[in-house]
Amino acid sequence: MYLQKGENSNGGVMILIKNSIISKEIKCSIPNVCVTEIDNEGSKTRILGVYATESRTWNWNDISPYINENCLMFGDFNIDIKNDGTKAEALLTWADTFLLAPFIPEESTSLRSDRTIDFVFSNNHRVDIQTYKGNTTSDHKPTISIVPLKVKENSNGPHPYTDAPCSIEENDNDTIPEVETLELIDIVRQRSKKRSCDAHGISNFMFQFLPSSYWSLLKKLYNWSFSTAITPSAWNDVRMLLLAKKDPICTPSLTRPISLLDVFLKINEKAFLTRFQNIINNKGLLPDTQSGFRENFRLQTRVLLFLEQVMSMMANSTPVATIFVDFKTAFDQLWFDGCIGKLKRMGIPTPFLKWIENWLLNRRAYVEIKGQKSRWFSIYRGGPQGSILTPTVFITYHSDMTNYLNMASSFMFADDLAAVVSGRIGEKYNIQCLDLERKLKSVIDALEFYSILSVQPINYEKTVGLWSARAIGTPKFDLYMSEKNIQWAREFKYLGYWITPKLGWNTMINKTKLKIRQRVAL
Repeated sequence: MYLQKGENSNGGVMILIKNSIISKEIKCSIPNVCVTEIDNEGSKTRILGVYATESRTWNWNDISPYINENCLMFGDFNIDIKNDGTKAEALLTWADTFLLAPFIPEESTSLRSDRTIDFVFSNNHRVDIQTYKGNTTSDHKPTISIVPLKVKENSNGPHPYTDAPCSIEENDNDTIPEVETLELIDIVRQRSKKRSCDAHGISNFMFQFLPSSYWSLLKKLYNWSFSTAITPSAWNDVRMLLLAKKDPICTPSLTRPISLLDVFLKINEKAFLTRFQNIINNKGLLPDTQSGFRENFRLQTRVLLFLEQVMSMMANSTPVATIFVDFKTAFDQLWFDGCIGKLKRMGIPTPFLKWIENWLLNRRAYVEIKGQKSRWFSIYRGGPQGSILTPTVFITYHSDMTNYLNMASSFMFADDLAAVVSGRIGEKYNIQCLDLERKLKSVIDALEFYSILSVQPINYEKTVGLWSARAIGTPKFDLYMSEKNIQWAREFKYLGYWITPKLGWNTMINKTKLKIRQRVAL
């Protein structure tokens, strides 16, 4: 917290900065002017908070020594730039000497008048600013500003994904192969002709009216993107819709955000995905235990392999426990720095890494509900929902998860994990149960360690256990994850199939018959 007192007993300016962000105070003797500085990836960003009262004893030139070439100045300036004539001109003339541009909300910020007197000046950053429409006790409407900054944060220690040294691969500088016009046209023709529009009002449906010859011109843009790892900034804008997961009327936390990405970026993603898959397949980075979003790997095969494994363990007269792990909003929790650092240590060539990094960073979105749009907000975590590339990046990032679960047989389909553990063969049942309890606790400890390491939180409420054994009854011990009790389920829907302790099909058949009757009745 940084505070600068004002010129009366109740006035002042306060700047609050997250504890983990490296910052420092710049000493300033001007009343109602607070100055701080934060680390911005090798450079310094100076932040000023200003309250310019009508009776102030200082002028704009007094602030000049605190302005640098990388500066943001937030404040109540008591000046409406559009309507205050001479006063506004004096402020803008001073700001022009430092190349400070004003960023002004579209609506007025004063509750007493139609004046807009709260805004931001910046000389090196794009600022999205709007007024807050909720309740306030002030005579001003609060403003919300978003500035895309990659700041340096304090760390408790080195992280193996981002700080550990990595070897240089022979193919480290392999470039991304260029896309040809025919390939581009094939990608466009294969896309579904949906009419849903992106943030700029363009849809895939419109592509059928674009002459094929135009794609030879757009090909240059896509190849330039591959060679420079840069995409047009407009391609990073996202229109976001919220779809209910279950109940049609629910809170926002029970919805699934669907990102309607820029339609030109989607084509770029498809072309890149083909090239990225060639890299990970040639290097053999994905384990056979992962079946999600991979060619020649089927969901049904993963279910059959899971059932075969459990049945074979039960055939050896050993109790079997399966932990079905649910990761909390998996794709939305993708850690950018960790993902790039880990892919680098897996041997992904630098040009591919730079393109993925640009694809993940500098994104912004708005949420639309019944035609009403929210403010723009920056996205600092998670791959785009609805992107064809996000699942492949996700499963590559988590490709080593099973290495931490040596005591279990792992079955994965994207972010769905089933960890199967059995007791020791040839022992008495009570000894087998004790051995199984020890193994389960080791597996849970490893899962929690990996969850923290990869910044991929587990949804403890939806993580359950299933006990399978020839002996009748449930286990006599409890399982805990982060002090949360893991429930033993009597049935569980795994990848669309109902699994029971005895691995019978009655539950699956009965539920399917019920669903058929319900649909026929409609």
